[in-house]
Amino acid sequence: MATPEMITAWTETERLLRNSFVLLDAEVAKEFDCDVKQILEFLDHNELGLAFDYLFSIVQEAQWNSAPILQSLVIAAESMGLAEEVGLLNNRVSSLHNQEHAA
Repeated sequence: MATPEMITAWTETERLLRNSFVLLDAEVAKEFDCDVKQILEFLDHNELGLAFDYLFSIVQEAQWNSAPILQSLVIAAESMGLAEEVGLLNNRVSSLHNQEHAA
């Protein structure tokens, strides 16, 4: 049985994933239309891990240079305890910041 703490954590994770989702570029969302629909279905059915996986995959393929969505996904991954993904995302965000400072 789900505890109130678990429900609160799931609600917060869902909010974080939806916030990340809205940061998808319109052209990217159009290009990945089937995946986008799948993400929304996963979110609607509390399949947060699957929603994250699909969103993370889209970001890697199409928005790997978008710091706002990467940072948003870092927070979502942290809330889900996805240490490997947190590391990958943090490394990418750091890389983008380093590129900005070098320019």
